[in-house]
Amino acid sequence: CNIVEGNFSNPTNNKHGISVVYGADNSTIFNNYINIQSFASIDVSGSSNYINITKNTLISNYGTVVYLTNRVVNSVIENNTIISNGSMGIYLHYLCNNNTLINNNVSNIGEGNDGIYIFGSDDVFVADNTVMGKYRSAITLYKSLNTIVLNQDSSGGNRGLTIWGSNNSIIRDCINLSGNMYDLDVPFVDFGPSINNTLINCSYNLNKERVEGDLNNLSNLTRKWYYQAYVNNTEGSPLSNANIAAYNSSGQLQFTTQTNSSGLIDRQEVTEYVNRGG
Repeated sequence: CNIVEGNFSNPTNNKHGISVVYGADNSTIFNNYINIQSFASIDVSGSSNYINITKNTLISNYGTVVYLTNRVVNSVIENNTIISNGSMGIYLHYLCNNNTLINNNVSNIGEGNDGIYIFGSDDVFVADNTVMGKYRSAITLYKSLNTIVLNQDSSGGNRGLTIWGSNNSIIRDCINLSGNMYDLDVPFVDFGPSINNTLINCSYNLNKERVEGDLNNLSNLTRKWYYQAYVNNTEGSPLSNANIAAYNSSGQLQFTTQTNSSGLIDRQEVTEYVNRGG
């Protein structure tokens, strides 16, 4: 479909490109061009399951481009070109659990808005997405649990990643996680801590990392890196079944393992530090 709102000079509020509501399970929105002036290009709400939004070009000049709200679960947003000239790119709002966001290109995010915003939604998988623009935050996790973010590429805005009162997140293998103010921001909140959030193999400016904590100073952020050891004998040949033990700077054992036939151990994850506010 080619859906274009006709009168851009006199928009009517809350006019959507495609709206999927109240239990419209197993719906597919594929290969559309949607350019909307007054609200969301795609709006899905009301306990809908297994929605597939794929390979669309979506533009909104006022509201959020892709908006899922109120128990839209087990759905996929994949391979979309998302252009936001007014608000957020992708917004998952309130119990939109077990959703997958893969390989979306989100651009032109305006000041004060977010590229991908996950609000009160658990077990969301976010991989291979690009966010560009003058965003407030490329990705925001707000009161959400168990989010996984892989291979994120973000540039141009104030914050690369913001975590508000969200727990058990894993952010891994970042391509670019940058912000003019903060690359990684865990702001102060009064509704609960942000705990057990881990970044693995993500390079960014340590001076742009902020963990402010919460009323009980429980918030924390762990930063880890990959490590793989190689062992060879005196002739330079790989040595198998060599015992490897690794200790941290405090002398605590972190792992023990053995080399394989190539002289390598399986890749490990080692902790650089835990930021508990500072």
